[in-house]
Amino acid sequence: MIVLSEIFFHGTGKRIPVEKLSSVYSNCGFIGFPLIDGIFGAEGIFYMTAYTTVFNLLFWTHGVWAMGSGGNVKSTLKSLFTPAIVAVFLGLFLFVAQIRLPETLAEPLDMIADMNTPLAMIVAGINLAQADFLKSLKKIRIYCVCLLRLVFFPLVGILILAQLPLDFKVLFTVFIGMACPSGAMVIMFAERYGKDALYASEIFTLTTILCAGTIPVLSILAVKMFVH
Repeated sequence: MIVLSEIFFHGTGKRIPVEKLSSVYSNCGFIGFPLIDGIFGAEGIFYMTAYTTVFNLLFWTHGVWAMGSGGNVKSTLKSLFTPAIVAVFLGLFLFVAQIRLPETLAEPLDMIADMNTPLAMIVAGINLAQADFLKSLKKIRIYCVCLLRLVFFPLVGILILAQLPLDFKVLFTVFIGMACPSGAMVIMFAERYGKDALYASEIFTLTTILCAGTIPVLSILAVKMFVH
């Protein structure tokens, strides 16, 4: 998806990085976790956690490079030492070593983690409130991003995943992560790096609305492809 986004969206301007990240990175946390929890329960949550770990590694490296540093090697290397990346590796170490944090640390961390999605939704809502949503529906390029994020990339993912000798639950969890709408974090990054945050909010909103139709339809195809 990263490679294809570079082919589909090229040029300069504040909207190009937004289109790239919106097409590549899904809202697998806010949408993916509830969906997979309802389908597979705790086992699905475990697999989706692994998916989001890789997601975060890529978002906080490639995402920073595409949205912020513009290809500057020094800025990209600096992004590897952000709190998000350090937290991912620290979390992996604790998981592998089977180290459990004491309640005095675990509970505050859980509370901070629970703020992530609501804060992202607030930022998205604030930006969207400043826009003429009906006018945004007339922007053809938004539909191109929606087509890539909700249809084309998930279809390519299904074709690739169907060739892998993995358990159905793993395959379907990864598919759900890929089929989710554009990530709310793209809006946060657009705000942080001075890009078109309003445009990111429009893409986020439209893909979220349209995914109510695309995810069920593609799920039927995914099940048929994954169950041999």
